[in-house]
Amino acid sequence: MGTYDESSLSDMIMKYSSMILRIAVQNTNDFYVAEDITQEVFIKLMTCKKAFDNENYVKAWLIKVTLNMCKNHTKSSWRKRTVSIQEREATQFFVLPEDRYIFELIMKLPDKYKNVLYLYYYEEYTVPEIAELLDKKINTISTWLRRARIELKKMRRNSDG
Repeated sequence: MGTYDESSLSDMIMKYSSMILRIAVQNTNDFYVAEDITQEVFIKLMTCKKAFDNENYVKAWLIKVTLNMCKNHTKSSWRKRTVSIQEREATQFFVLPEDRYIFELIMKLPDKYKNVLYLYYYEEYTVPEIAELLDKKINTISTWLRRARIELKKMRRNSDG
């Protein structure tokens, strides 16, 4: 086992599992795959030999591992593209129709934009923190955030008529 005992690992799962699941659903667009990725992320944490200085580092590590696992899933050649039940279930996180509508628009954006929007608005990371987390320049993250907002506005205008 890694640096966490059963109790502290259980606390981490309770605290971060919904965040990891949301990131995974957002990146895979498949609720069942996202559940698998969530479990795999915590297995990695459980077997991780790294000692983290504080909980913010743990959260950043979990996000980075989740994003990497989603990329690996997306890149895998055996992955079959299936629409339908899984994609519909991915939107069940959102109770309000407006939230579901925004989620569906966000899902049409490139992954880099989806991730930046999520980290900025939902996890409330700053642009420099996102840049460090994703190993990108601050200007790159600012540009992606601006472009994502512009794209969302365009898509919303186009769908409104």
